[in-house]
Amino acid sequence: MIIRNALKFRKRKSYLAAAAMSALLLSSMPAQGYEILGTGTDSLIGNDLTDLGDDGDPENDIGYDAVFDSSDEPGFGGGEFAFNVFDNRLGPSNDKWCCGMGGGIDEDNPAWVSAQLPVKHFLTNFTVSSANDVPERDPNYWAIQGSNDGVNYTDIYVYDDVVGPWEDRLQVVEFTSGEGNDFPTQTTSYEYFRFAAYNTPSNPNGAYYQVGEIEFFGTPDGVVPPIYVGGQNTIGSQSFDGDKTNKVFGEPVSGLPGWNVKLVDTETTVSDHTIAELVLDDDDGEVTFGSYDVIDLGGGGGTFNETQPYPNEVADTSMEDFAIRATADVVIPPGVYTIGFASDDGGQITIPGAFFDFALTLNNDSAEDDQIRFNGNRGHQWTTGVFEVTGEPLETTIVASMHERGGGDSFELAIIEGELLEEASPDTGWELLGDGTLGWTVKHTAAPLVTADLEASVSNARTWQFDVNGDTNTSDSFVVPNPDPAVYTSILDMDGVTIEINATGAVANGDAFKIIDADQIMGNVTITSVVAGQNWVFDAATGRACLGTCPGVSANGDYNGDGQVDAADIDAQAVAMLTPTQNLGTFDENGDGTINFEDRLAWVKNHAFGGKGTWIGDADLNGEFNSSDFVTVFGAGKYESGAAASWGEGDWDGDGVFGSGDFVVAFTD
Repeated sequence: MIIRNALKFRKRKSYLAAAAMSALLLSSMPAQGYEILGTGTDSLIGNDLTDLGDDGDPENDIGYDAVFDSSDEPGFGGGEFAFNVFDNRLGPSNDKWCCGMGGGIDEDNPAWVSAQLPVKHFLTNFTVSSANDVPERDPNYWAIQGSNDGVNYTDIYVYDDVVGPWEDRLQVVEFTSGEGNDFPTQTTSYEYFRFAAYNTPSNPNGAYYQVGEIEFFGTPDGVVPPIYVGGQNTIGSQSFDGDKTNKVFGEPVSGLPGWNVKLVDTETTVSDHTIAELVLDDDDGEVTFGSYDVIDLGGGGGTFNETQPYPNEVADTSMEDFAIRATADVVIPPGVYTIGFASDDGGQITIPGAFFDFALTLNNDSAEDDQIRFNGNRGHQWTTGVFEVTGEPLETTIVASMHERGGGDSFELAIIEGELLEEASPDTGWELLGDGTLGWTVKHTAAPLVTADLEASVSNARTWQFDVNGDTNTSDSFVVPNPDPAVYTSILDMDGVTIEINATGAVANGDAFKIIDADQIMGNVTITSVVAGQNWVFDAATGRACLGTCPGVSANGDYNGDGQVDAADIDAQAVAMLTPTQNLGTFDENGDGTINFEDRLAWVKNHAFGGKGTWIGDADLNGEFNSSDFVTVFGAGKYESGAAASWGEGDWDGDGVFGSGDFVVAFTD
C-alpha cells in the first residue's frame, strides 16, 4: 500500500511521442526547486545514511549501514544491478542501475530500490543522480517514500514532469526539506526509505530506465547502535586498505621480469590512439609508473581473471582520458605466434623486427608491418596478428599501449603458438605474456620502491564497538594490511573516532588488548566502556586498549612494551608529538603537560644506548654521532623529499620528515 501526499502528488502528464523526445529535452527542462551540485562522483555529498564513512565495498557487499532490496536485479555489480545506486560512484556500466523490467513500469508496478536503516530517521535531504546513457531513460515520474514495515510506504516527495530534473549526464541533484524547500520538514521517522520510478520518456520500449546514484540524509529518532567490528559478540577484524603515498624509489635496476608500465592521466581529450601516443610521449598529465609480471589491467571488463590496478592504484572505472604504455625487452624463440591486445578503448602493439601480414590480422587498422593497432574507441575487444621468427631468436623491445576516452576500461596482452585469428581466451589456450611464457624472455628496467606509506582512515560518523575476551585474551581489531613491512609504513588516521569496549570474561586492571594493527596511529581517539565501572584507556603508540593502565610502558623509554628500548620507541614518540596533549603518561618525559622536542631530547639522553644516552643525530643509536650516521640517513633517500621519515632515516627533530632542521638540532646538541 502507498499513502499519497496530496500536497506533492500531481496527475500524470501525457507525453510526447518518443521520436520528438530528444528535441523536447533540450527545450523543456522543468523549473528548478532543487539544487544541482555538479556532475561526476566528486559532486556526491557522501557519508549518507546507507554508508556512513563511505567505506562500503560494493564488490563484496560489506561495510554498508543499511540492508538493501529492490523490485528487480537485487545486488551490486551484476549486469547494472539495482544496488549500484548505493556504491558511491557515478559512471558507466556497473556504476548505475539499468535498464528496466520487461513490460515496462507504472504506478502499480514501479521500479524501486530500498534501504533499511538500523534505527528510524527523519529524512532531511536526499540526492538523486542521472546516469551516463541517453536522457530518455531518466525517470520523469518518481517518488521518495518512507516505511516502518517495508510493505506500506508513504510518499515523502514526488517528482512528476515531462522530463527528469537533470540537465546533464552523471548530474547530482539535491532535494531538501523545510519551509519553502522541496518537501515539508518531516514529523514522522522511518526505518525504510525507497526510490520508486513510475515512468520514463522511453518506457516501456527497449532499454528505457536508468538511475546513477541515490543518497539519503537525516537525523536519528533514537540511539544509533554502534558498528560492531567482526560482528556483535564475535571476535573478528576489519581491514582498511591504505593508499600508497610518499613513495621513494631507488636507482633503476635492469633485468626485472615482466613489464614497465607508464600511465598518463591527462586533461586532453583522448579521442583516438594517435592522440594517446602524443600524450604518452609528452608526459601530458599526471604520470605514474608500475612493474607488472603480465599485462592485465583495468577498472572493469576483461577476458582473463588476473586484473591488476593501474600504476596509480585506481582499480575502477572512475578515470577518463588516460593512456598507458607497457614496455619490455624480449627474446623470442623461433616459431609462429599469434599475439594480441584487448583494449577499451584503442591501442597497439609494436614489435620491431617482426612482420605482420595484414591478411593474418584481426580488428587491425595499422599500416605498419611491425605493428597491430586499433586507433579508435570501442568496448573490450581483441586485436590480434600472426608473425614468425626464423633462424636465430629475435631480440627486440615490445611497446604496447592503450587509451581510454570514457566509460569502462581494460588492457590485456596475450599470446598463443601457431596461427589462430580469433578473440583471445584462456579456454582456447591463450596465455598472458610474461617472462617464460612459450619460452620467451620478458624483462624490463625499473626503479625499485624503497619506502612508501600506506595511509588509511576510519569513519568517525558512528561509534565502533570492539569485543575483548579476558578468558581467551583475544579481541576485535582494525588492520591495515601491509604487503611488505620492509618497504611500507602503515598509517591509520582515527581522529575523532569513538571506540566502545565490550569486555567479556575475566578482565583485570592492567589487561591489554591490541585492537589496532598499524605502524602509526594518528589523531585523537575517545574510548568508552559497555560495562559500567570499567575505565579503558587507549595507547596510540602500541594500538592497545588497556583496563586502567597499559603495562609495559614504563620510565625506561620502552614505549611500545616490546622489551627493547630502540628506534621504534622514539618513532612512536614522534607520532605522539602530533597530538601533544594525549598519552601524556607514556611520552611526556618531563611532565610539563605536553609532548614536544624536550621529551624527545630526554629520551635520547636518558634512555637510548642502554640507558647511557647518546646524541641527537645518532641514527643507528650506537652511542656515537659520526659519519656512519650520515651514510645511514642519506642512504634512505628522504632528505628534503617531503616523504615520511623515521629516526633512522633522518627525522631527529620529530616533525616526521628529514630536512635541514634535523641538522640544526643535531649540531646544536
